[in-house]
Amino acid sequence: MQVTTNADQVREQVRDLSVKINRAVTRDALRTAGNVIKKRAAANLRAQGSRTMAKDLFVSSKVTHTTGQAQIGAKRGTRLGRLGHLMERGTRPHTIMAGGKRGRTGKKLLADVEEGIVFGRVVKHPGARAKPWLEPAIEDAEAEVIQVFEEAILTQIAKAQGKGLL
Repeated sequence: MQVTTNADQVREQVRDLSVKINRAVTRDALRTAGNVIKKRAAANLRAQGSRTMAKDLFVSSKVTHTTGQAQIGAKRGTRLGRLGHLMERGTRPHTIMAGGKRGRTGKKLLADVEEGIVFGRVVKHPGARAKPWLEPAIEDAEAEVIQVFEEAILTQIAKAQGKGLL
């Protein structure tokens, strides 16, 4: 099997692989391409002053017989995981009540314990403008992601050939 750089020929080479090797090759290439977007998203977060949140990004990939996908997002339980969607889309003005939406959690006051500030039982939040960090990364990296994906596929196929798996 000759390694080529044409996108259509790359697709043919991937189709010719066994199912197990095809999955591994595609999964690794998706993760490599996803890292391009991850790096740009982290740079966008840093530019917005969210240095610590930039560390909370992850890339994973999943491949089935017919499809493959890369997931780029925020790790669960992190600050970016809790606030990332709010930063990306912004928020409308809203009311925050002690004890949650209907005051059921038992908290009596809203406060910042570390700063020693008590806000009261009800706070009117003015809302926040959107500061997109992920969508611009995806849009800016589109051409590079395709190129990196193709190169990663070819690299993985060459590795498989070197190991005698093809």
